[in-house]
Amino acid sequence: MITLDQFIDRVPRTVELMKNTSQSPKYHGEGDVWTHTMMVLDYMRNMDEYKSLTDYEKNILDFACVLHDVGKTICTEIEDGEIVSKGHSVKGEGIARRLLWAAGFNADGMFFREAVCALVRHHSKPPRFWDDVNENEHNAILKLQRLASYSPAKDFTLKLLYILSNADWNGRICDEKDDGLLSLDMFREYALDNGCLNGSPDFHDACSRDAFLHGRTSISSQQMYDATKSQMIVLSGLPASGKSTWIENNAGALPVVCLDAIRAEMKVKPSEDQSKVMRVAFDKAREYLRNHRTFIWDATCLNHDTRKKILGLGRDYSAFTNVVYLECDDIERNKRNKSREECKRVPDDIMERMKERVVPPTFDEAHDVAWIPTSSRGFTFIE
Repeated sequence: MITLDQFIDRVPRTVELMKNTSQSPKYHGEGDVWTHTMMVLDYMRNMDEYKSLTDYEKNILDFACVLHDVGKTICTEIEDGEIVSKGHSVKGEGIARRLLWAAGFNADGMFFREAVCALVRHHSKPPRFWDDVNENEHNAILKLQRLASYSPAKDFTLKLLYILSNADWNGRICDEKDDGLLSLDMFREYALDNGCLNGSPDFHDACSRDAFLHGRTSISSQQMYDATKSQMIVLSGLPASGKSTWIENNAGALPVVCLDAIRAEMKVKPSEDQSKVMRVAFDKAREYLRNHRTFIWDATCLNHDTRKKILGLGRDYSAFTNVVYLECDDIERNKRNKSREECKRVPDDIMERMKERVVPPTFDEAHDVAWIPTSSRGFTFIE
């Protein structure tokens, strides 16, 4: 894969936007977003905590640092005479994912990419942690543990989040740093004391983790009773990412609710109104759920919103919900797409628009989640 310098060279328009995005002089006396970003990178690389990391962890942090404020390029506005960038962390996650994907961080590289994206999304939380403690210490600890547990990207840890946030707070010109630095220190100490600084707390099983993430228990180590009666397996991924092959290799005799098959049977094109197709699909799913039959839902299900209703139906019928996310690199996926029957082939422009909607599933969506690369290029990072 590419180095950080190579990545920066590939995104000149994004860098230019960051250079032209102003920040509040109250918190960023240094000026524009890019100047701040370079100050953060320089500060971070001199931190003792950073120097003690593995090269792989350093690379994750380097990319997260360069992208942590990229969302400001679309969120920054003037409000009551002040420069504000509300929601820039969440918007930044999506921009980072698109830029990293285009740079080749997909398939085997998705674990690296999603660790970076998680850091971008949450980098603003540690400096506000002390406010959470003062409001309700118990809930603040639960937030920490749940944050450490939600992502299948195992290289996303609160330790890395602390290092990035610390560098973000110090890599600026600002007179009011004390409160933020206190909050950062408390974030690290609370995470360490509660067993979630270097990874997720230990859960007894998937049902226990699901109960903890959804607030049905406040004790991460508690074993919860498994009351599920069947399993709903929801496939997720772009067209030609390997869903059909996964079914052939893993489904056995399990029934499959396949939206493509329903469309073909009803002679409904993908570009047409899908409401009738979805009604039939949900009716089939309800039938399996009522009879406590394990089944597979086969559709693209590209993001949280599209998966929410489907997974909610499974929970309503006490099914164990499992999302299997499949991803391959662009070259392989395009090759597979072009080899499909014409009626199943997805036009390139539509495929690109679908890629922009991709958000891999996380543990706060379902009882269990698996990310599976379906093309392997032997992912390595060039030093």
